[in-house]
Amino acid sequence: MKIYGVVPNLILVVVVLASLSVDWQTALPLALLGGISLDLFSTNQFGFFALILIIISFLFSFLKSYLFTQANILVSLIAVLMGTSLYYLLALLLADFFLLLDLPISVILSLENVFIWLPLELAYNLAGTIFIFFCFFRNKPSFSGVKSNNRWI
Repeated sequence: MKIYGVVPNLILVVVVLASLSVDWQTALPLALLGGISLDLFSTNQFGFFALILIIISFLFSFLKSYLFTQANILVSLIAVLMGTSLYYLLALLLADFFLLLDLPISVILSLENVFIWLPLELAYNLAGTIFIFFCFFRNKPSFSGVKSNNRWI
């Protein structure tokens, strides 16, 4: 369901949860693939969403050993909340950077729009997190095919 043009960003949810679940060598290509798939269906500069998802994946892959040591739904929800907020912040910064370089960008994010879109997407993404966590991460999948010592998988 679309409200004010906002839909759930399940690719972002999967990238955040996968970055917490697998090693960075597996998470970064997944973020790149997810970003490219978003870029293919976007009218923004190609690479806009790929760059954002790679930064988020790298950050969460780095932080998982310091902040996200427990694997539970509450930690997953907090991580997706942080990831969605960071996604909007990076989109604002990157859009401003593109405009500064006179590169065309189709969607100009303004702070007024972000205050409407961010809470809606947070609600969608948190609902998606609950679904994805209980469907996939409770069964302890391994994206890389190698058993990890991480408590998430």
